Amino acid sequence: MKEIRGVVKRVAATPSAVLLLGETGCGKEYLAEEIHQLSDRSFQPLFKVNCLAISSMALDTELFGGAKPGRLELADRGALFLDEISEMNMETQVRLLSYLESGLVTNPLSGEKKRSDVRVIAASRKDLAKEVKDGRFREDLFYHLNVAPITLPALRERKEDLPGIVSFFLRRLSGKLNKTLENVDPSCMDVFRTVSWPGNLRQLEHVLERMALLADGPTLRSSDIPLDLRSEIDLSSGGEAGNFREIVRRQTQSLEKDLIEKALEEMDGNITRTAEHLGISRKGLQLKIKELGIKSSGT
Repeated sequence: MKEIRGVVKRVAATPSAVLLLGETGCGKEYLAEEIHQLSDRSFQPLFKVNCLAISSMALDTELFGGAKPGRLELADRGALFLDEISEMNMETQVRLLSYLESGLVTNPLSGEKKRSDVRVIAASRKDLAKEVKDGRFREDLFYHLNVAPITLPALRERKEDLPGIVSFFLRRLSGKLNKTLENVDPSCMDVFRTVSWPGNLRQLEHVLERMALLADGPTLRSSDIPLDLRSEIDLSSGGEAGNFREIVRRQTQSLEKDLIEKALEEMDGNITRTAEHLGISRKGLQLKIKELGIKSSGT
């Protein structure tokens, strides 16, 4: 990711088109935003269009206009992010190619042409070179977009980045939820490292938001992972950092530790009252405190 960020800084300073490649949810939109913010066009908004979410006819109108100006006209001197560009139909591909070559936006209804200076940032979860080979994407348009290609690795391929990514999302969620969110505890991060994250950054952000809604304080714990997500996380782990039983054991220990620590705090550290509160024997509680490495000054 450091290498990618270096490329981003160099590319951002140019007017060239950028092509972002990678699996769904791996952060292509975040990277497009960063490229735009680092460019000399940041004073203008970054317009976003998802080519997969709009019908062919509506996409043509969205980009080139009709009764109203299209995005390519509105984004003059700014940038346009075309997500999932591999889903764009051939007719719209021809229009986009014409714009990239001439800088003129042709209204499909009136035929009127207007000059517009827009930096295009495109993204695709599919291999566009293969789409070209299979006849589903224009070769000439591919070459126009492929000036500065950047491939983002899947989250499972960069687990070492998890602490930084989690911190980034917690800052975003703090503002969104109006709640102080500082970090996740080590046991929770251990669980995250065992997950293959098939939904990439999007899935991680969703899990963190769900956890944040349940959390009592600024630190998220593995016990805050919603029950309906636990099975999803366990199944997606695939034994990367140990088998299924080991993952369940870690999560169970983390849950036990959280429950005991909270109970001790409520009972002012009194071991006897805490044991009664939890429904276990005093000796059993003492063994658990030692086993889980819980700090306790109570009696």
